[in-house]
Amino acid sequence: MIAAVDALLERWTRPGSPGCAVAIVRDGEVLHQRGYGLAHVELDLPNAPDTVFRIASISKQFTCLAVLLLAREGRLSVEDEVRRHLPELPDYGAPLRIRHLMSSTGGLRDSLEAFRLTGITLMDRRSVAEMLAIILRQEATNFPPGSAYLYSNAGYVLLSILIERLSGMSLRAFLDARIFKPLGMASTALLPFDVEPFPRRAQGYAPVEGALWRTGSGFELCGEGGMVSSLEDMIRWTGIWGSGTHPDLDPLRHLADPVPLTGGGKARYGYGFMVERYRGLSALGHSGLLPGFTSNILHIPERRLSVICLSNSLGVNAYLTTRLAADLVPGIDFPEPPLALPDPALVSRLAKAGPYVDEESGATLTLSDVEGRLGATRFGTPFTLANSDGGTAYTVFQGGYDVVSAEIAEAPSLSIRLTRVDGGVETYRPVASGPTGSDMMGDYAGRYRSAELMSDWVIERTGDGLAVRIEGPRGPALPCPLDPTRPDLLTARIGWFGAQFRDALRFQRKDGRITGFTLNAGRSRGIRFVAVTN
Repeated sequence: MIAAVDALLERWTRPGSPGCAVAIVRDGEVLHQRGYGLAHVELDLPNAPDTVFRIASISKQFTCLAVLLLAREGRLSVEDEVRRHLPELPDYGAPLRIRHLMSSTGGLRDSLEAFRLTGITLMDRRSVAEMLAIILRQEATNFPPGSAYLYSNAGYVLLSILIERLSGMSLRAFLDARIFKPLGMASTALLPFDVEPFPRRAQGYAPVEGALWRTGSGFELCGEGGMVSSLEDMIRWTGIWGSGTHPDLDPLRHLADPVPLTGGGKARYGYGFMVERYRGLSALGHSGLLPGFTSNILHIPERRLSVICLSNSLGVNAYLTTRLAADLVPGIDFPEPPLALPDPALVSRLAKAGPYVDEESGATLTLSDVEGRLGATRFGTPFTLANSDGGTAYTVFQGGYDVVSAEIAEAPSLSIRLTRVDGGVETYRPVASGPTGSDMMGDYAGRYRSAELMSDWVIERTGDGLAVRIEGPRGPALPCPLDPTRPDLLTARIGWFGAQFRDALRFQRKDGRITGFTLNAGRSRGIRFVAVTN
């Protein structure tokens, strides 16, 4: 098995390459732990089990545990309305509870995405106080709290502030005193800023146009993704919550309970844990992503198997790595075969036919080949689709957040139906089936303003096309292309964090005159922009 895992990760052992650290644990026994590639390319320092990485959104598990510890002490209940403890939060007309924040079922628009929509980049210096301010300006939620699931960092910013107010301690001090030290996790801490030193810490890297760039974030991070840890500490952590037997941390057993939705069904999320399936077995864990770092924990309770991947390169697919490594462990006896690679000809046909648009939400969907698998991108958020029988039904293998499955039909006409975790269905058809080009230019040029984002979006003609320029707190940003998809429906292609997001602008009219548009982004829906008259 060890030789097979080494072969799987051999590409990250080449000279001058960053890489990752990977562990496999079964029944409490560490079957494999090793670093691959370099923690610091410039210094030629190798990754090792004690190398410290940013773990990004895996941090959410510790934030939820901190909340549950306060609940055990009677300082709060997860059923409390958030405004009881954070009275400055707007009243959205329906109770927004602490458990909604923990499970991403509150409908809050994502705080990181809000920054993106104002033209702020991840390299800009931004504080938690500024994140709170943009959350407090939200005019509405994406959906009624508790009715659906949509991954959001905003809830964890609020949880971080709530923990500090109720404990009287900084979040960093609370986590250290109440969780990390009691668990013997000496290499784990909240590290709000990338510029802070920390022993044995890896540098993050990103592949950019064939070159390797050092990268990082200027944001102040908190309970949404600000923690660092080592492979050794994460082995200890997975052993503790995987067994659920730590005498002082009884709340651990509730972290991975899937949260029921008010309209029926359950979210694919507990309290800081994704609740999925892999090859016929329940699979718990979480992924993390920040500039220069990817991470994933996979835990399969029925086989008492945990696989961990912490990486200091955006080139490492940590989610896929843990699954492929799990496939190599002898004696697991998965009920279902490994996910088959799709027919390359099918992938090519689907990719060339796109992009696709959902008429109701205005969302666009693109398909592509991702390491031999069928990759999809919706609202700029990537996920991977897989099936094992060669039929038309696909499951979401990686990412997707609120999408659980897809049905791809090529006859009588090409369509892709995505089913969300709340039971809702989105139907995508090729954009090419509607009018395009100059026929779609319309009268969209002008200035549009969002009070919520405190930003203007300026739409301009550029040659034979359209572009949008964001004027927000950071100042004017570079123009981004606007693609026509349907009458009064445009898609903005906005680059951010090495990815290109596709946000839908649906225009409103009165007596034929444009009055504004509604913006739908990946984790922020229904943001209102009003046309500004000079």
